Amino acid sequence: MREYFEKIENKKTDDFYKDVKNAMINQTKMFIITANPETLMIAEKDEEFKNIILSNNSTVVADGIGIIKGAKMLNIPLENRVLGVDLATKILEYCNELKKRIYLFGAKPEVIEKMKEVIKEKYSNLNLVGAKDGYVTDRDEVFEDIKRKRTRCDIGSIRNSLSRKNNCKTFK
Repeated sequence: MREYFEKIENKKTDDFYKDVKNAMINQTKMFIITANPETLMIAEKDEEFKNIILSNNSTVVADGIGIIKGAKMLNIPLENRVLGVDLATKILEYCNELKKRIYLFGAKPEVIEKMKEVIKEKYSNLNLVGAKDGYVTDRDEVFEDIKRKRTRCDIGSIRNSLSRKNNCKTFK
């Protein structure tokens, strides 16, 4: 379990957000996993998901106090959290500023509809090229749609462990 906690970013939140923005500016792929205790427990039982989390291509941030407390119990310095909802907001702000094409995937249908309204109202420079809820029957079709539309920012919300692993494999 220790190796997961050692993988988690321990930058100040503002510094982490600067890294995210710089990746967008430089068009560098950045795969971010917002980890909570459930995420780490799934990885403990699933070797493939474990490898995704521990990959050098993944950036893992603490999404919640449970991760902070776990790190403290292991004497691993970890002070900062990057909540998934806050990260999504920052990503939308940066995408709006940089006039990026985005695709939303995951969550409940009503959440996706609300996000589309919020984007239209608050982020007028964004080009929302697609949005699908997480209850689709053919995820591969959605991922092909994302690739076809050549987005520069994909935001996925993952509702269960199987979806989490499948989305991670596809978005990487």
